[in-house]
Amino acid sequence: MLSKGTKHGDFFYFYRLWTTSGRLPNNISTKMDDGKQPLFTFGVIADIQYADIGDGFNFLHTRKRYYRNSLTLLRRANQKWKSEAVQPSFILQLGDIIDGFNKQHDASEKALQTVINELQQCNIEIHHIWGNHEFYNFSRDDLMNSVLNSKTLEDASNKQIVENSTEPSYSYHFSPAPNFRFVLLDAYDLSLLGRKEPSQKYCQSLQIIQEHNKNENLNHPPGNRVHFPYITVLSQCFWMYT
Repeated sequence: MLSKGTKHGDFFYFYRLWTTSGRLPNNISTKMDDGKQPLFTFGVIADIQYADIGDGFNFLHTRKRYYRNSLTLLRRANQKWKSEAVQPSFILQLGDIIDGFNKQHDASEKALQTVINELQQCNIEIHHIWGNHEFYNFSRDDLMNSVLNSKTLEDASNKQIVENSTEPSYSYHFSPAPNFRFVLLDAYDLSLLGRKEPSQKYCQSLQIIQEHNKNENLNHPPGNRVHFPYITVLSQCFWMYT
């Protein structure tokens, strides 16, 4: 059974999962039975996009961005997690932890450390996913060697496929309780972001984009389309179908 918790701002959720028998329920419920202890709980946070700069707007100038205030919302999330009777087993940080503007101000490392310092106040295991703003700020090699690489938390006993590539992806899975498994995928495995020119995956990504986008500026897709990254690593596909 699944219960969704409170939302702060526009990037924080808290979830509880529980069963009466340790098996997956046939139906998902939004209400917890009285007296039942959750199998485990976890928090979800996304698009913190912190930067030590004044307020601005998103790429399309349709929504205002409050870059410094994102730390206030993060602190509220921490307070919520700490106040729960059953502490979250882990936190899923879904990417865009700092904003791409940090790169322009040579502040990527400082901004990341600021957010990480706040996140670590919760004293809970954190699993990180990489979004486009991670790649605006850092190279893939930098990310692999950073605190945002939480692959050390994967289930070592459940590694089923070894990736044979000189261009590794960032993906893994873990099980917080019997019959539950979380899979973290590398959404930018095939992408011009984070791949070095002229690597094989960079060239493959460029070919895919050019096939579907005839614009001179490849950053502007035709019409109202959005170019989502391709997830093609064999191990990721394997996890999605098993």
